[in-house]
Amino acid sequence: MTTKYKNRYGNEYWYEEIEKGVIAQRGELEYWRFGGREGQDRIDDQDLGMCDPSGGPYIAIGSNIDGKTVTRISVIHKPEGAIDYMRFEVK
Repeated sequence: MTTKYKNRYGNEYWYEEIEKGVIAQRGELEYWRFGGREGQDRIDDQDLGMCDPSGGPYIAIGSNIDGKTVTRISVIHKPEGAIDYMRFEVK
């Protein structure tokens, strides 16, 4: 299932269930802000506490996506290093 949205800047993004319990966020989202989990001494892009693309939406552990609760956040990079998509484990 794919759900499409527009953020406050009019950029289109969407959520797509890529496997059971895993949702990918993709779209026209160029700039991102990330934060680690509480208690981490450095940011681990495979175990983030939050992500916030320019124009939103802000998503943190415990946030809801399409009625499912986010339990883990990871960033998946393209081979050249750019962000391919955000990966959310949900329950």
